[in-house]
Amino acid sequence: MKNNAVHLNENQLIRSVIAENDLSLAARNHLLTCPMCREKKQQFEKELDRLGFMAKACVPMFRKKIPIFSQKKNRRVFRQIAVAGFATLILLTVGIFRDPLFKDSQENQLSQSQLIQEMEEDRKLMTEIHALEENPLPDFYMDISVESYGDMNDEFMEFVVPSKENQTEENGNREGPFGWSAQSFSAV
Repeated sequence: MKNNAVHLNENQLIRSVIAENDLSLAARNHLLTCPMCREKKQQFEKELDRLGFMAKACVPMFRKKIPIFSQKKNRRVFRQIAVAGFATLILLTVGIFRDPLFKDSQENQLSQSQLIQEMEEDRKLMTEIHALEENPLPDFYMDISVESYGDMNDEFMEFVVPSKENQTEENGNREGPFGWSAQSFSAV
């Protein structure tokens, strides 16, 4: 192998970098004697070193302490509670200073004559409500309502639903308030 005609192939070069002892004795001797194969091996080693440096540059620094998500959630919950409390405090402050009790009492109080007038209007409204409780229909509708024909109501109910006493006495020949007889309905 001293003629250097046969150089190491790519697999042999990779093996020489990884584990030189895995090469055959002839390949190891050729690597020691051939400057071209040694140069290829050194270039391959430099490329691997450069690749290692690039990988180290792209990888983030190792941290011993791994952040726990529950700590962030606890902080977030505390912030939400603090913001809600602060917003409530602002709303209460604005509400207190806008309250009519803190303004001039003469502006907000009604005069005595206005109070008397409102009480009079309330009294009229209450009398109208009491009148509607006793008789809710207007006079026009009272003429056609059932309550205006109260005397006929009992007779009509007796005709529609006769009592047992009247059934045995008249045996169904009784006329109703409108001139109807029970026989006219039973014939149908």
